Amino acid sequence: MELIHNLNDGNRIVFNQLFKKYYSGLCSFASNYISNQDLIEDFVQESFIKLWEKRKSVESISAMKGFLHVVIRNKCLNHIRDSKKIFLLADEEYKQLLSEDFFLEKIIEEEYYSQLYQLIKTLPPRTQEVLNLSMRGLNQSEISEELDIEISTVKSHKKLAYKILRKGFEVFVFAMMLN
Repeated sequence: MELIHNLNDGNRIVFNQLFKKYYSGLCSFASNYISNQDLIEDFVQESFIKLWEKRKSVESISAMKGFLHVVIRNKCLNHIRDSKKIFLLADEEYKQLLSEDFFLEKIIEEEYYSQLYQLIKTLPPRTQEVLNLSMRGLNQSEISEELDIEISTVKSHKKLAYKILRKGFEVFVFAMMLN
């Protein structure tokens, strides 16, 4: 709550921290609507400018994130409409982009990936390396060769990673249900 009070009071350091924390996830969210990376980054930055302008009315982190998501979605949809790309999309595709279900699904997806990356950062460094290589599509023997470790060690690191991630997501899902 102190973070929000500091934002309300115009603390630029707190605003910068919030920008750094949520920027990449919001870019990922916007990419569900448009594919132009420059526009995505512009829209996310513009949404933070709007947040700064309305900072005194922000009541919570979840309200702030909701505000940013709505601003970005609206900017993306306006861009699609204004650039006449609507005619290039099938009617059903466009209706899906406008739907509340699509919007909520993408917010949940972003939260999931954000949580995943936060949990990965808590893993021991070598376990992070093994998991990252695995996520890039390398199999156990390729990871073993890449890191110059035994396959059994790769298996142990993956087992540890999955155990920690599973436990972290249990807490995450529980916390989401409380909101």
